[in-house]
Amino acid sequence: MTGSDVPYNEGAFRPISIKAPLGCFLNPRHPAPVQARMEPIYRAFDAVLKALGQAMPERVIACGYDSTYSTSLSILEERGYQVFMEVHGGGWGASAEGNGADRVAQPISNSTNVPVEMIDMGYDYFRVENYSLIPASGGQGKNRGGHGTMRAFRILKDGVRFAINADRFDVPAAGLKGGQDGSRASCEVLRGNERISYRPMGSDVLRKGDLLVIRTGGGGGFGAA
Repeated sequence: MTGSDVPYNEGAFRPISIKAPLGCFLNPRHPAPVQARMEPIYRAFDAVLKALGQAMPERVIACGYDSTYSTSLSILEERGYQVFMEVHGGGWGASAEGNGADRVAQPISNSTNVPVEMIDMGYDYFRVENYSLIPASGGQGKNRGGHGTMRAFRILKDGVRFAINADRFDVPAAGLKGGQDGSRASCEVLRGNERISYRPMGSDVLRKGDLLVIRTGGGGGFGAA
Protein backbone atom coordinates (compact mmCIF):
# COMPACT_ATOMS: atom_id res chain seq x y z
CA MET A 1 0.00 0.00 0.00
CA THR A 2 2.99 2.32 0.37
CA GLY A 3 4.75 1.43 -2.89
CA SER A 4 7.05 -1.37 -4.00
CA ASP A 5 10.14 0.88 -3.94
CA VAL A 6 10.01 1.47 -0.18
CA PRO A 7 12.10 -1.12 1.74
CA TYR A 8 11.03 -2.37 5.14
CA ASN A 9 12.44 -0.03 7.76
CA GLU A 10 11.79 1.21 11.29
CA GLY A 11 10.56 4.57 10.03
CA ALA A 12 7.47 2.95 8.56
CA PHE A 13 6.14 2.51 12.10
CA ARG A 14 6.81 6.04 13.37
CA PRO A 15 3.47 7.52 12.25
CA ILE A 16 1.57 4.66 13.96
CA SER A 17 0.62 4.69 17.62
CA ILE A 18 -0.79 1.48 19.11
CA LYS A 19 -2.79 1.70 22.32
CA ALA A 20 -4.07 -1.45 24.04
CA PRO A 21 -4.78 -0.55 27.68
CA LEU A 22 -5.08 -3.35 30.20
CA GLY A 23 -8.59 -4.75 30.21
CA CYS A 24 -9.40 -4.11 26.55
CA PHE A 25 -10.17 -6.83 24.01
CA LEU A 26 -6.56 -7.09 22.81
CA ASN A 27 -5.04 -6.86 26.29
CA PRO A 28 -7.40 -8.73 28.65
CA ARG A 29 -7.01 -9.09 32.36
CA HIS A 30 -5.94 -12.42 33.87
CA PRO A 31 -7.54 -14.98 33.95
CA ALA A 32 -9.47 -14.15 30.76
CA PRO A 33 -9.47 -17.05 28.25
CA VAL A 34 -6.91 -16.39 25.51
CA GLN A 35 -6.36 -19.76 23.84
CA ALA A 36 -7.79 -18.63 20.48
CA ARG A 37 -5.51 -15.60 20.43
CA MET A 38 -5.29 -15.44 16.65
CA GLU A 39 -9.00 -14.72 16.21
CA PRO A 40 -9.01 -11.25 17.84
CA ILE A 41 -5.74 -10.52 16.01
CA TYR A 42 -7.45 -11.34 12.70
CA ARG A 43 -10.41 -9.14 13.58
CA ALA A 44 -8.03 -6.26 14.31
CA PHE A 45 -6.33 -6.97 10.96
CA ASP A 46 -9.73 -6.83 9.23
CA ALA A 47 -10.55 -3.53 10.94
CA VAL A 48 -7.38 -2.01 9.50
CA LEU A 49 -8.24 -3.32 6.02
CA LYS A 50 -11.75 -1.88 6.23
CA ALA A 51 -10.45 1.51 7.38
CA LEU A 52 -7.82 1.72 4.65
CA GLY A 53 -10.36 0.42 2.13
CA GLN A 54 -12.37 3.62 2.60
CA ALA A 55 -9.32 5.77 1.87
CA MET A 56 -7.55 3.77 -0.86
CA PRO A 57 -9.82 0.96 -2.09
CA GLU A 58 -7.80 0.41 -5.26
CA ARG A 59 -4.77 -0.60 -3.17
CA VAL A 60 -6.39 -2.74 -0.48
CA ILE A 61 -7.77 -6.27 -0.62
CA ALA A 62 -11.21 -7.16 0.68
CA CYS A 63 -11.35 -9.14 3.90
CA GLY A 64 -10.46 -12.79 3.51
CA TYR A 65 -11.48 -15.84 5.49
CA ASP A 66 -8.92 -14.62 8.03
CA SER A 67 -9.34 -17.25 10.72
CA THR A 68 -7.32 -20.02 12.32
CA TYR A 69 -9.75 -22.90 11.76
CA SER A 70 -8.02 -25.68 13.68
CA THR A 71 -9.40 -29.16 14.32
CA SER A 72 -8.06 -32.29 15.94
CA LEU A 73 -8.99 -35.96 15.82
CA SER A 74 -7.52 -38.10 18.58
CA ILE A 75 -7.91 -41.55 20.07
CA LEU A 76 -6.53 -43.33 23.15
CA GLU A 77 -5.64 -46.98 22.59
CA GLU A 78 -3.41 -49.53 24.31
CA ARG A 79 -0.43 -48.32 22.30
CA GLY A 80 -1.06 -44.76 23.50
CA TYR A 81 -2.46 -41.54 22.08
CA GLN A 82 -2.75 -40.75 18.41
CA VAL A 83 -3.47 -37.12 17.59
CA PHE A 84 -4.07 -35.49 14.22
CA MET A 85 -4.32 -31.71 14.16
CA GLU A 86 -4.76 -29.46 11.16
CA VAL A 87 -5.27 -25.77 10.40
CA HIS A 88 -7.65 -25.37 7.44
CA GLY A 89 -7.13 -22.60 4.90
CA GLY A 90 -9.84 -20.48 3.29
CA GLY A 91 -10.29 -17.87 0.59
CA TRP A 92 -8.41 -14.59 0.37
CA GLY A 93 -10.15 -11.32 -0.41
CA ALA A 94 -10.33 -9.98 -3.95
CA SER A 95 -8.66 -6.76 -5.03
CA ALA A 96 -8.91 -4.23 -7.84
CA GLU A 97 -6.32 -6.27 -9.72
CA GLY A 98 -7.91 -9.73 -9.62
CA ASN A 99 -9.70 -12.53 -7.82
CA GLY A 100 -8.74 -13.65 -4.34
CA ALA A 101 -6.63 -16.79 -4.00
CA ASP A 102 -8.47 -20.05 -3.35
CA ARG A 103 -7.78 -22.17 -0.24
CA VAL A 104 -4.60 -20.69 1.10
CA ALA A 105 -3.08 -20.15 4.52
CA GLN A 106 -4.32 -16.94 6.07
CA PRO A 107 -2.29 -13.68 6.29
CA ILE A 108 -1.05 -14.24 9.85
CA SER A 109 -0.37 -17.95 9.51
CA ASN A 110 2.55 -20.33 9.02
CA SER A 111 0.45 -23.43 8.35
CA THR A 112 -0.49 -25.10 5.09
CA ASN A 113 -2.63 -28.11 4.27
CA VAL A 114 -1.72 -31.67 5.25
CA PRO A 115 -1.45 -33.91 2.15
CA VAL A 116 -4.09 -36.63 2.01
CA GLU A 117 -1.41 -39.22 1.17
CA MET A 118 0.44 -38.46 4.41
CA ILE A 119 -2.79 -38.78 6.39
CA ASP A 120 -3.50 -42.18 4.82
CA MET A 121 -0.05 -43.45 5.78
CA GLY A 122 -0.05 -42.09 9.32
CA TYR A 123 -3.54 -42.70 10.75
CA ASP A 124 -5.86 -45.69 10.84
CA TYR A 125 -8.84 -44.38 12.83
CA PHE A 126 -10.17 -42.07 10.08
CA ARG A 127 -9.70 -41.39 6.37
CA VAL A 128 -10.25 -38.41 4.09
CA GLU A 129 -13.20 -38.98 1.75
CA ASN A 130 -13.43 -35.53 0.19
CA TYR A 131 -11.07 -32.61 -0.21
CA SER A 132 -12.32 -29.97 -2.62
CA LEU A 133 -12.98 -26.29 -3.26
CA ILE A 134 -16.49 -25.08 -2.45
CA PRO A 135 -18.06 -23.61 -5.61
CA ALA A 136 -19.26 -19.99 -5.38
CA SER A 137 -18.02 -19.61 -1.80
CA GLY A 138 -16.00 -16.51 -2.67
CA GLY A 139 -17.96 -13.26 -2.60
CA GLN A 140 -19.08 -12.14 -6.04
CA GLY A 141 -18.17 -8.80 -7.60
CA LYS A 142 -16.09 -7.30 -10.37
CA ASN A 143 -13.47 -9.67 -8.98
CA ARG A 144 -14.53 -12.57 -6.78
CA GLY A 145 -13.14 -13.60 -3.44
CA GLY A 146 -11.15 -16.81 -3.09
CA HIS A 147 -13.03 -20.06 -2.54
CA GLY A 148 -13.07 -21.95 0.74
CA THR A 149 -12.65 -25.70 1.00
CA MET A 150 -14.36 -28.80 2.29
CA ARG A 151 -12.65 -31.67 4.09
CA ALA A 152 -14.71 -34.77 4.89
CA PHE A 153 -13.32 -37.35 7.33
CA ARG A 154 -14.82 -40.83 7.69
CA ILE A 155 -14.42 -42.08 11.26
CA LEU A 156 -13.25 -45.72 11.30
CA LYS A 157 -13.32 -46.48 15.05
CA ASP A 158 -15.52 -45.70 18.03
CA GLY A 159 -14.22 -43.31 20.65
CA VAL A 160 -12.50 -40.79 18.36
CA ARG A 161 -12.50 -37.40 20.06
CA PHE A 162 -13.04 -34.35 17.89
CA ALA A 163 -12.17 -30.78 18.90
CA ILE A 164 -12.67 -27.53 17.01
CA ASN A 165 -11.37 -23.98 17.45
CA ALA A 166 -12.52 -21.66 14.66
CA ASP A 167 -14.38 -18.52 13.61
CA ARG A 168 -16.41 -17.03 10.72
CA PHE A 169 -19.43 -19.22 11.45
CA ASP A 170 -21.68 -16.17 11.90
CA VAL A 171 -19.95 -13.16 10.34
CA PRO A 172 -18.51 -13.73 6.84
CA ALA A 173 -15.57 -11.98 5.20
CA ALA A 174 -16.74 -8.53 4.08
CA GLY A 175 -16.62 -7.46 0.46
CA LEU A 176 -15.06 -4.16 -0.61
CA LYS A 177 -16.37 -1.34 -2.81
CA GLY A 178 -19.64 -3.08 -3.61
CA GLY A 179 -18.29 -6.63 -3.65
CA GLN A 180 -20.34 -9.27 -1.87
CA ASP A 181 -19.37 -11.05 1.34
CA GLY A 182 -17.76 -14.48 1.24
CA SER A 183 -19.46 -17.62 2.54
CA ARG A 184 -19.50 -18.61 6.21
CA ALA A 185 -17.65 -21.56 7.68
CA SER A 186 -19.43 -24.59 9.11
CA CYS A 187 -18.83 -27.96 10.73
CA GLU A 188 -21.15 -30.94 10.98
CA VAL A 189 -21.28 -34.70 11.45
CA LEU A 190 -23.49 -36.88 9.27
CA ARG A 191 -24.61 -39.94 11.26
CA GLY A 192 -27.06 -42.03 9.25
CA ASN A 193 -30.09 -39.76 8.70
CA GLU A 194 -28.95 -37.44 11.49
CA ARG A 195 -27.10 -34.16 10.91
CA ILE A 196 -25.22 -32.77 13.93
CA SER A 197 -24.03 -29.17 13.63
CA TYR A 198 -21.19 -27.76 15.74
CA ARG A 199 -20.39 -24.27 16.91
CA PRO A 200 -16.90 -22.89 16.30
CA MET A 201 -15.47 -23.99 19.64
CA GLY A 202 -16.01 -27.27 21.45
CA SER A 203 -15.43 -31.01 21.39
CA ASP A 204 -17.31 -34.27 21.00
CA VAL A 205 -16.76 -38.03 20.87
CA LEU A 206 -17.47 -39.52 17.44
CA ARG A 207 -18.63 -42.97 16.41
CA LYS A 208 -17.47 -45.44 13.81
CA GLY A 209 -19.14 -44.58 10.51
CA ASP A 210 -19.60 -40.86 11.24
CA LEU A 211 -18.73 -38.45 8.43
CA LEU A 212 -17.17 -35.24 9.75
CA VAL A 213 -17.57 -32.40 7.23
CA ILE A 214 -15.47 -29.25 7.68
CA ARG A 215 -16.09 -26.19 5.49
CA THR A 216 -14.03 -23.02 5.54
CA GLY A 217 -15.32 -19.66 4.31
CA GLY A 218 -14.56 -17.69 1.19
CA GLY A 219 -13.03 -14.25 0.79
CA GLY A 220 -14.91 -11.05 0.11
CA GLY A 221 -15.45 -9.83 -3.44
CA PHE A 222 -14.24 -6.51 -4.86
CA GLY A 223 -16.39 -4.03 -6.77
CA ALA A 224 -19.96 -4.26 -7.98
CA ALA A 225 -20.45 -6.93 -10.63
